[in-house]
Amino acid sequence: MIPELTFAELAAVFGEQGVLRTDPALLPEGLRHDETRGFLSAVGFPSSDVQGLVVVDEQFPRAVRGMREASHFTEYGWELPAEAADLFLLGEFQGAAMGVIGIDGASGAVRMVSELDMSRAVLLNSDISRLTYFLYVLRRDEHLYSWEHYDEHEQPDPESPEPDTMGQAAERIRQEFQRADPAALEEGENVWDAVLEDIARGEWT
Repeated sequence: MIPELTFAELAAVFGEQGVLRTDPALLPEGLRHDETRGFLSAVGFPSSDVQGLVVVDEQFPRAVRGMREASHFTEYGWELPAEAADLFLLGEFQGAAMGVIGIDGASGAVRMVSELDMSRAVLLNSDISRLTYFLYVLRRDEHLYSWEHYDEHEQPDPESPEPDTMGQAAERIRQEFQRADPAALEEGENVWDAVLEDIARGEWT
């Protein structure tokens, strides 16, 4: 089960200016999922300035527009899958694979159309609170896997058969992800596995 995040907890990790909250009056009527509406207005979502994994749409939080308006579909030739036609645009995923992220207005599910498979909108997270929690955990535990926090004597040896520090950090984060949102890790080649693999290899910064 996911712990309920508060604005204060996000601000403690990302800074108050790094958390975007939306005026409830600006949320579109089609975004009917009450928990999503409440989370975006009361708790918020980390901006692109404080985390680079999700590049938030330039109009958010002043406006939440349809996913069909993303430049990938209007300018760059991506074809919008039918199942994504009514999603609301959150932003762009900048992980191992690039993708466009949208929110289902009825269920609150967060889905992504990836460059690896533009024919469907796969589940990224069960809702916006769980996506936010994943980003929160990655930033909160950054000291466990960032090279900036190791000196030359502490850096894990890639040739060592023993579990290295970063591999342990990746496993710890995976377990927390699993408890918070197991559905996000069920997809065969989900993007979170790729993020965790990068952390384990010391390639995530």
